[in-house]
Amino acid sequence: MALGGPNFPRTEFIENVWESQDEDRFESAAAAMKLELGNFSDRGMDHLVAIYADLYALLTTTRTSPAYDLSQLVDEVNRVQQVHHPRVFSRSTPVVSQFLAPWLSVATLVILQPPDTLCPQYDHIKNSVQLVVHLWLGVRFGFDNLKAGEESYTWADDVTIDEALRQAFPYVQWNQVPALGNHAQAPQTPQGTFSDLLNLKDIQRLTALVFVPTNNILEHLRVARDRNFRVRVYIFTQATLLEELITKNDVPNTYKLIAEETLRTLGLLISATDNGFVKFQNTHRGSPIDDRARFQPPPSRRVAEYFIWRSRLQILEKEFDNSFPRTLVGWWHDRRNRKDWFTFWIAFSALVFAVLAFIAVVVSSAYSLNLGKQSLTEAELANSYASSASASAAADTHSSSDPLATLVNNTYTITNCFSAACYFGNDAYNNALIRSDSIYPDPTGFMFSNVPGIDVVVTSTISTIIGSTTVTTTEGHS
Repeated sequence: MALGGPNFPRTEFIENVWESQDEDRFESAAAAMKLELGNFSDRGMDHLVAIYADLYALLTTTRTSPAYDLSQLVDEVNRVQQVHHPRVFSRSTPVVSQFLAPWLSVATLVILQPPDTLCPQYDHIKNSVQLVVHLWLGVRFGFDNLKAGEESYTWADDVTIDEALRQAFPYVQWNQVPALGNHAQAPQTPQGTFSDLLNLKDIQRLTALVFVPTNNILEHLRVARDRNFRVRVYIFTQATLLEELITKNDVPNTYKLIAEETLRTLGLLISATDNGFVKFQNTHRGSPIDDRARFQPPPSRRVAEYFIWRSRLQILEKEFDNSFPRTLVGWWHDRRNRKDWFTFWIAFSALVFAVLAFIAVVVSSAYSLNLGKQSLTEAELANSYASSASASAAADTHSSSDPLATLVNNTYTITNCFSAACYFGNDAYNNALIRSDSIYPDPTGFMFSNVPGIDVVVTSTISTIIGSTTVTTTEGHS
């Protein structure tokens, strides 16, 4: 049966506990289970055995009574409980959560609280029956333990589980649904096929749609929006469970039809080489995702071959067509509409060129401003030099016009002169010996030295010349 995993107690242990009338047999079965499972106290093991006994009885009653409606199932469970299991055991949620089916996360478990005065026994048994159906078929009815964003599905008291499943799909014309395995004989209408891009990989790459795993098959392919208006798509991936239940005789026929078409939708959306499924698994680590989901044979994409999930597939495809990529890589790969693709990239290229042009203008303006400042500085220096030259010329003119003057003062600039390169010290009269090519302007006719290439500049202040300096010479006398 679908209930349980590798650590689930053997069926004979549960049957012995359930059918035992005396305390000795009960203790014997509990001891055997304790030896097999270990690491539980006697009291904890008693609780565990009792819980599994109850679940097994509920499952057996539900599976063997397909014609019972919910209220009849509750009455039957209540009758069996009063006859065969008069003892009262408290229910321990943590213990049960360790042993229930491994494809169910702890968050999906609904363990019945001990009866109290605020809740009638009928509701407790009803919730327990719904829990067992969830563990058995992956179908969750009722309002208990709903996750954020999930819808609730009602199982009315006066309908069977088969009828409750049909009522969960009010838009499906069940009389037109082909028998199990005959979906290829579907009529030709409605015409059309689902897009090849309608798969997990392309939907995640080209749109902002988010796939969310669910343990309720009734939520499969339901499209909803969260509080941030992002589109969420619920997907039921428990392919192993569905493949097993399709072969069981005690499974309701409506459920088998739902399970078969669910497997075909998994083949439609997921392929064995689809790295989008790996991304989906990595995104939802810790969630119950069956790897078997990506190994379903690729089905037909004809719309007419889908009866139960057709409307949800069409809604999903519409959301896919109306959604846009979230990244530039997504925009590059999104070729669903060639016109929109070219329009986007032309606009994006224009924007990039505009930004680059703006940056170039800013850099050019900054460079021009820097050149302007440099030119202004050079102009100020030139004006300063011109003013100095004018003042010097005026002084020379005044000195030359003085009738008492017997000396001529000229200003020469010694350039490119470093010690020992152009300055050869002073002579006996304290005259500096300077190379003539280092004196500007050329002191023509001013030759007091017999050393070739060396002029004598009369000064009493120069003792060492380094770099460029200005000296005042006295000319016109020997």
